[in-house]
Amino acid sequence: MAAARSPVKKDEKSMVSMPSLRDSQSQSGQNSGHMSGGGYASGGGYASGGGYGSGGAGYGSGAYGMGEYPYERGGSGYRSGGQQSMPSLLQASSGERENTGSKTIDKRRRHNENGQTIVTTPWYPQGTLKDDIKLGAEANELAKLLKLSPEEAAVRNRCRSTIQDAIREVWPGLTVKCYGSFAYGLSLPTSSLDLVCEGCSELDTFMDELVKKLEALPFKVEGKYCGAGEGFCRIKAGSVTANLSLVSGKSLARQSVGAMRGFLEKYPIASPVYAIVRLLLQQSRCNDPVDGGLSSYTLLVMILHTCRTQDPKDAGQLLVAFFQQYASPKPETTVISAKSSKATPKDAAQNALYVEDPLDFNNNLAAGCTRLVQIRSVFQTSSMTLQKWLTPRWTGYRGRTPLSSILAYGDLWDRAVLE
Repeated sequence: MAAARSPVKKDEKSMVSMPSLRDSQSQSGQNSGHMSGGGYASGGGYASGGGYGSGGAGYGSGAYGMGEYPYERGGSGYRSGGQQSMPSLLQASSGERENTGSKTIDKRRRHNENGQTIVTTPWYPQGTLKDDIKLGAEANELAKLLKLSPEEAAVRNRCRSTIQDAIREVWPGLTVKCYGSFAYGLSLPTSSLDLVCEGCSELDTFMDELVKKLEALPFKVEGKYCGAGEGFCRIKAGSVTANLSLVSGKSLARQSVGAMRGFLEKYPIASPVYAIVRLLLQQSRCNDPVDGGLSSYTLLVMILHTCRTQDPKDAGQLLVAFFQQYASPKPETTVISAKSSKATPKDAAQNALYVEDPLDFNNNLAAGCTRLVQIRSVFQTSSMTLQKWLTPRWTGYRGRTPLSSILAYGDLWDRAVLE
């Protein structure tokens, strides 16, 4: 039986706080984690308590949530009974109209004079005909919405520059450089900033001094590590979380930037698909390698592998092919590589998923991924949902758009812009 709706009080804010969704990159493949709180799938659902959010009726109760709009207030899918328990990019809508500056977004499902359904999402704020939606075009529109604004990019660049100034007070002349999604131009608004500084000598001696200088700024050092010629600091700088790696020699993480940029130039359709899948993993709490999730670097290599082996023509075909390729384990382990693989079947057979580091074919980037079962389940559910939209006119399917059927998008209304 589907979960019943709970009444929503008019004065209820219904705002879910956005957590620090870490986008740290695992270059070494040694990103083992654990599943706290009994695991991702305990209790018969996607999270403990039998549903995606505690008190929920399950991930897809009543075909991805009862009600007309399952991801918004009152549905029994992601937020059963009006409970704001999903720790992801989800925010309840305060009504059917959203003010954007001096203009208003009409969120209601409506019809034109010919009776055709018009749907509205944050990436289609003006509304669009449901029958005209193509998955590839929608993927591009959502990726544009998720792309950092010039102001957001400037905040991250100022953060890097300020951290560099603090480091130069300890190690004069050194430079702090970016790697990861921000360096590739793929950073999401919630992604952390990955930084690395090479040539840091005597780290065990000077690490505490650096931390003091960082904390003298309007920064908070949330964690630190030092040992064996390398160090790490997690820094909270306003709305930005920075992951700072300190190494005495050269960093492979920085060396990967040029290689990844080259692959993205060869396969431009990988960029919008990366943004969508990364957001999906964030909402599913499977994006942090510290907790056994997939790092941004590993995910990008997996997407590039699908580009190379499946030859999709647009972002929509790539997204569907990606979910199908990784939704279930294969009888024989395949080496996942952004280029022609040098790993042997014997190497790959030791792991359920072998994602080859483009800079070191002996390094399995997915070696520490302990949430692989959960990740495959998310991909399988997404694949099955998107298949509904591949049928003629999506007969009987009540979702707004293909991507709004697999992603929680309430919080994205803040980024919507009416032209």
